[in-house]
Amino acid sequence: MQNMSIASIADKCQFAALRPVPDASFWMLRYSVGHAERSRRLSPRPLGAILLSMMWDCAAHYDSRSVGNVLSTGGNMKRHSIVNISLAFAFVSIWFVGCSAQVEVEAVEVTEDLIVTFDGSSCKYDGPQVIREGEITMITDNLSDSPVGLDLAKLDDDKTWQDMLDYIGEPGSHKQRPYFITKESRRVVISDPRAAIFTPDPGFYVIVCYQITETGLATYPGSPLEVR
Repeated sequence: MQNMSIASIADKCQFAALRPVPDASFWMLRYSVGHAERSRRLSPRPLGAILLSMMWDCAAHYDSRSVGNVLSTGGNMKRHSIVNISLAFAFVSIWFVGCSAQVEVEAVEVTEDLIVTFDGSSCKYDGPQVIREGEITMITDNLSDSPVGLDLAKLDDDKTWQDMLDYIGEPGSHKQRPYFITKESRRVVISDPRAAIFTPDPGFYVIVCYQITETGLATYPGSPLEVR
């Protein structure tokens, strides 16, 4: 078998950092640090998982015989050395995963009205995306010429904000409310028809605007919202 240098192996494996982490290993790492659900919904993939992906991909392409062949060119290193190096690399990667998973957005206690603005072509919410459990008041600021409704709806446990975006498709599409969200009940404010009072339980929610048009309800996705 033709000898290969460590540099050549690294060169062939450098693409691996761009490849997705295998699902089973990815979720195992997420659950091991206790942030699986939140990471799956809101967080980007951590650096540690990317490093582990690179190591796994390299291992898949180069077995121990190939690695032993590379090391034999030096005449001094033993095959078990690469095992020790790989274990050390794995521990460092898992440490990166733990550190990145522990960085999460702090829940905000809502003390002011939450404003949702509809301008005729988009539904925008600029408030905190992670809030504490309790009563909240949402104000619909309608800048268009058409009547607009607002929904706060809870996602099913196995669904995400991306699922909502994929279902709606193009903003303004005439889609029925999807089966995987549950509309949150509200209390109206007599003195301000723009306002609605909600008391959501902990969970993941979506904010959606509905524009009343001549052909039906046009749906515009607003924002995800987490309640803790």
